[in-house]
Parts: sequence; C-alpha cells; structure tokens
Amino acid sequence: MTQSFRFATLLSLVTLCGFARAQTGTLDQSSPIQPDPGANENFNATPGSLEWQQQVRVGQTGQLEGFILQMTGQAGASVQVSVRMAPGPTGAPAVYQAIVTKPTFLTENVFVNVTSANIQVTVGTVFVIEIVGQGSGAGFNGSHVPSPGTPMYSEPLFLNNSSYDDGGHRLGFRTYVLNGPALAYCAGDGTGAACPCGNTGAAGHGCANSVSAGGAQLAGSGNASISNDTLVITGSAMPNSSALYFQGTQAAAGGAGVVFGDGLRCAAGTVVRLGTKTNTFGASSYPGAADPHISIKGANTAATVREYQCWYRNAAVFCTPLTFNLTNGVQITWTP
Repeated sequence: MTQSFRFATLLSLVTLCGFARAQTGTLDQSSPIQPDPGANENFNATPGSLEWQQQVRVGQTGQLEGFILQMTGQAGASVQVSVRMAPGPTGAPAVYQAIVTKPTFLTENVFVNVTSANIQVTVGTVFVIEIVGQGSGAGFNGSHVPSPGTPMYSEPLFLNNSSYDDGGHRLGFRTYVLNGPALAYCAGDGTGAACPCGNTGAAGHGCANSVSAGGAQLAGSGNASISNDTLVITGSAMPNSSALYFQGTQAAAGGAGVVFGDGLRCAAGTVVRLGTKTNTFGASSYPGAADPHISIKGANTAATVREYQCWYRNAAVFCTPLTFNLTNGVQITWTP
C-alpha cells in the first residue's frame, strides 16, 4: 500500500478538544488518540475510494453505546461511519450507519452514538468500525508502530479489504458499553485500597493477575428487577480456572476494598455464594441456563442494594503465596 493513501506522520496540531462527554457507558476498548502516548499518525479519510475498517474485540457484556473517534480536517468535513458485526475485512450488513460531520476546524473528539441500533455484545464479540470518505477533506488520528514492534491496539486495521501496510497501524478510538444496572466500584486501579504487591490493574478492573496485567473485570447486564429478573454478571480477563460469583450486603471498607489474596475483597456483610463456574477464554457468567435467577438465589427484595464480586483461582506463582484473586466489585439496586 503506497504512502499516498495516508497523510504524513503526526500532524502539527494547533489545539486539541477535550474528550467528548456525550457518552455515559463504561469505557471498554481503547486505541491511542492524541494526546495519548503512542498516538502519532493521521489517516486520510477524504476520497470515497478509501474504506477503512478497524477491528474491535469487546471486553464486557452489555449494549454498545458508541465510540469516540478523533477527527481532523476543516469544519464541515464528513465521513460515513458504519458498524459491521463480523471480523474484518468484511462486507457483512451494517447494523449502524450514519454520516458524521466535523463541526469546527479544530481537531475533534467526536462521539458516535449507536444506541439506536440496539447492538448487544458479550465478552469476545468482534466487530469493525468502518470509515468511508465523502470527498470533504476529513482525516482521523491513530497510531503506527513499525514492524517488528507491537501495535498499540491488538486488533488489526484493514484498508479496501486488505491488511493495511506493515500491520502496525491502528485507528484511534474509545468504545463504550452500557452494562445495565451495575455500578462498578472497588477497582484495583489505585482509586481505592492498594493492591497487595503493587499489582495495580487497569481502570475499573481488579488487581493484576498472572494472565492479565490489567486485572479481571466484573460487569452486569440485563434487568435487576424482582418481577422480571434478567440480570447476568460476567467476569473476564481471568485465568481458565474456577470462579466463584458471590453477593454481599455491604461494600468492604466503604467501597475501597480490603486486601485479600492477590487482590481486593469488595463485597462483604452477609455473603451468599451464587455459584461456581469454570472460565473459558478467561471469562464466565452467572446465572447460566440451568441456574436460578440472582434475585432468587440471593433472596433479594425490591429496593435492596447488593454488592457482587467474582473470586477466582490463580494458581501461577504471582504476587502473594495465596493462589486466588478477585475482580472489581459492582453494586446493584433491585427494583420491583
């Protein structure tokens, strides 16, 4: 692929807008955009002959709320943005498609809200963000790590149905997921109690474990309703080991958590063991098809607030001599 298909590396920007605040969901996937470290590339999205597809792999269960793209070019520059639910390169039908227009001459962090498409995703779901130029001088920021270096995001970028250039290019983006009624807290990311071995995890995750430097994450999806309980809690980024999902009546240490094994204990008070699952590809959920609903197993009633967490085995030599770790906690208020 010739260099004419993209702008020169790292434009000299006059100023940067702050991240768009339209989103309310949980940050899921992230590929560097300026001023993030590693964000050093601008991609041409002017001609309609250029069809970019950035592959994304979902990290939590819920509804895809949308994504931030960092757009360059003149005021009024526009592109067609689509979401296609298949690995790239793909011609799968677009489940969402819209023209996105840049409002000013500044570099813009534009939030593309896709909630109207009701795109439900689970851990490991793969889709592409597709960008096609409209002849108006638009561009997008991202990153480039020359081979044999490691790209700044793990999933590939495609141009016109082929892997782009040397494989080290990535469009910059942030994806957000609406994961139901669960309020995340007690993360091992430095915002609460310190992880026991300095094994700080990623934002909103538990403390780092032997397979994920970002730590494991717990998220909830569905309805936390006594009369219509469809609540599912899902843990991800764990070893392929046993995982105990449990409920508590109090948040440990006021929500900061307390050291327990290689991680932090978040859910405390009167504890109910909901069920033990075996992780596959590092993830599992409760309840399964044969399990009682969480409202039943937890003996919950309307207006009660409950704390949830996943305690998983981590037998590798890591951190303390103990062989277990935990996800972050989530807090859920049950409705009638």
